Amino acid sequence: MLLLTKIAKSISDWRNKNHIAHLKRSDVEDIIDQNIKLHSDIGTALKDFTTQEMNDWMTNKVRPALDASHDEFHTCLDEFYKYLGNTAMSAERKCPLSSLRSANSIYAKILAEIKPKLDDFIQKETVDIYETKMSGLAVLGMLRDSNLIANYSMYLFTYLTRISNGTADGIPRYRNVFLMENAEKAGKIVSMVLEHRGDYNFLDDVSRMRQQGADLVLGVDNKIDFDQRAAMHFYPSDMLDSLLGALSHLNLFDAIGNAWISYKVSKNNKIKESREWMINHVAIIRMELANKDQSSPEYTKLLNVVKAYDAKIAEYDKEIHDFEDGD
Repeated sequence: MLLLTKIAKSISDWRNKNHIAHLKRSDVEDIIDQNIKLHSDIGTALKDFTTQEMNDWMTNKVRPALDASHDEFHTCLDEFYKYLGNTAMSAERKCPLSSLRSANSIYAKILAEIKPKLDDFIQKETVDIYETKMSGLAVLGMLRDSNLIANYSMYLFTYLTRISNGTADGIPRYRNVFLMENAEKAGKIVSMVLEHRGDYNFLDDVSRMRQQGADLVLGVDNKIDFDQRAAMHFYPSDMLDSLLGALSHLNLFDAIGNAWISYKVSKNNKIKESREWMINHVAIIRMELANKDQSSPEYTKLLNVVKAYDAKIAEYDKEIHDFEDGD
């Protein structure tokens, strides 16, 4: 009951501040498409190495560099590991970063299953926040988790790549701060989906919620009152997590016209640049595994390309963050 009251209060407070509160189904569909592509690209990059190559890289390159580093973020990998459950940690022992590889593949699959069913969550093309059902709000919360895992995977992979070749000081600081601040949440999300819990069961949880008559509309007569009516209804704990996660995604309801266009362009550009960025990091690791001379023109060129992508992606990240968080 307390969680539901918190959701109602947050929506009401946000609605009073922002005045406009509409969401377009087609825009949510665009976000789903973007995230599917991003998760797929990350999974492809991490699948580019064999288990033996990943273990050699971690043992001979990454771990020695982390242990010798005085970088303030050098504990980021261990912070992530601290919050992994048994299934995810077992995967990491067999093959480093395989838990994130699997999590990205799972999110791509979940989103691909949700996309054709989106009309079940958002019935109208343009929806006022008060007309949104609990399941529609939960979709936004799940997309928030999806965003976090995609960003966490990219930032951790690239940090470890750069720490191993001594160029971590060139990484934009916000990325490493993100890794430290979100280690616990990322670890728990990854653990749940690898254990077939949490977002992994999103559609089943929605089905159970509906069977209990709990897929309520957020409000009637421009008043959020579902918290009182929901007290006797069934909400899986993981579904409540998704609902609470949606509270930080409410700016999607306040985006119209040019704001949405700019946001989607920024996300599309980030996905495009991130793919090339990840490919170049993969190339760097391949050269290191082959013991290539790090002072060679080829190696130097790769590092310069990565730095150029760093700057571009940082710009898109800021635009995306400003939109989603209302800055």
